[in-house]
Amino acid sequence: PGSGSWANTDINHYWHYRPQAGTLYLPDMGLLPTTFGDRRFDDVRLFFPGTVNWRVASLVVSNASVTFADSSFTLTVTNNILVTAGGTLGIGDDTGTNYLLECGGNLDLDEASSLYAYAGRTNAPTPGYGTLVSVGGDISLWNNSWVYPVAQKTNGASVLFQMGALFIDDDAGFNASARGYMSRFGPGRGSLNNTASSSGAGFGGSGQESGVVAKSPGGLPYGSYKIPAECGSGGGTYPNDDWYRRGGSGGGCIRIDAAGEMTLNGRLLADGGKSMGAPYGGGGSGGGIYVDCGPFFAGPGSRMSAKGGMSFIASTCGSGGGGRIALWSQIVPEERARIMADQKARQTTVTNVFTDVAPLSVFVTNGLGYTSTNLPTTGTAIVARPMPTTRRAKGVK
Repeated sequence: PGSGSWANTDINHYWHYRPQAGTLYLPDMGLLPTTFGDRRFDDVRLFFPGTVNWRVASLVVSNASVTFADSSFTLTVTNNILVTAGGTLGIGDDTGTNYLLECGGNLDLDEASSLYAYAGRTNAPTPGYGTLVSVGGDISLWNNSWVYPVAQKTNGASVLFQMGALFIDDDAGFNASARGYMSRFGPGRGSLNNTASSSGAGFGGSGQESGVVAKSPGGLPYGSYKIPAECGSGGGTYPNDDWYRRGGSGGGCIRIDAAGEMTLNGRLLADGGKSMGAPYGGGGSGGGIYVDCGPFFAGPGSRMSAKGGMSFIASTCGSGGGGRIALWSQIVPEERARIMADQKARQTTVTNVFTDVAPLSVFVTNGLGYTSTNLPTTGTAIVARPMPTTRRAKGVK
């Protein structure tokens, strides 16, 4: 059955505490259609005892919502996947491991549709992943359609997306905000002092300490600014199961590996979650956005954001530090190896100034908290691109 929860409309900040859809066990996968439509499957998590693979030629999800949640489940579609008319396709569950969505053709989302990818647990070191979405063709997001990568909330495993080319329309994108570590979890988690004041979490930047003596220190930075393949940590929490005492969840992780070109007209969001409505919890840290692609094109209004989460505005709890963003475009293996070894690149520019990819806007700012001289700090953001080619004038040696 689905798990109950409290009523709160700000689901993007409190994702890990939302009610879950119910479950449907089917004894035979032959009962499944290759076109899910007409709300015959509506907010259903599917389980198939003894079966962890389903292979079909094509798949359409239209005006329906279905998630393949069996542990180690592999969904293989040899041709194209279309999710349309408000449909939702999901893969994975945070109680399982090793999920795979494999598409041999193109994956298209249109007409306010969604893809949810839930990371299973993993014991692999970073940059390991708990779920893989592998598309042999292209991924295209149109007309208010979104991909939601959800990290494993206590283990921190993330989702890796591989594709040919990636196109994101101006009202579409990837949203991993508050879908990282839940409160009290993560390498940079916030902490609680002996009273009821918690600190903010860190990741790319430090979290803010609490404002009540004895102060609880903010969470510290961790991970790599070059390969930010981790998610943000959760804010400190009052030690009580009441939902309104919890800190914000960390931002999740958006990991894009596009062999071809990437066009971003919309948004990539991995902001930290805010604390939950009472003066006890700290803000979550911003998450990670790691893009490795061929040629990169940004449209007007395009955005990458991994901001820290705010604490309850009337409290003395700390807010979250900023996250980490790295955009690698057209980097050959030899140059990548030099950059990772902290050697001088010969044909690549690595900078925290994004003017070469304008009009893209990039945000790794810290969250808002109480007024203090000890504020959380901003995160990190870099872009790595080939150096511009210069041509010599005729007659110049």
